Amino acid sequence: MLRKTVAIATLATLGMAQPLLAAEHTVLILGEAFFPEITYANPGDTIVFVNASEAEQTVAAHDDSWTVGPIQIEQSASFQTDANMQKDYVAQNNATVLGAISFDPAPAN
Repeated sequence: MLRKTVAIATLATLGMAQPLLAAEHTVLILGEAFFPEITYANPGDTIVFVNASEAEQTVAAHDDSWTVGPIQIEQSASFQTDANMQKDYVAQNNATVLGAISFDPAPAN
């Protein structure tokens, strides 16, 4: 009986010790918009910004706490999300191009 208890405890511990896998999310910079406009992610995930516009781009948090870029035309740049980060961002060369990262679950389609 003791062996069975030890085996179950060991398996439970190993199951909890496995790290969660971080995901990678792609956001296209289209010049006049981000696609998607809202990226549903988790802290620790990677966001890859792909410049699909006709000009160099830099993406920055509304409070300038983080920036990604400059990103050349048809190039990409990435960063890792953090639980305490500013989640609203803007294309620096066009302040009307807005995007956001949400740590909420993605809505069901």
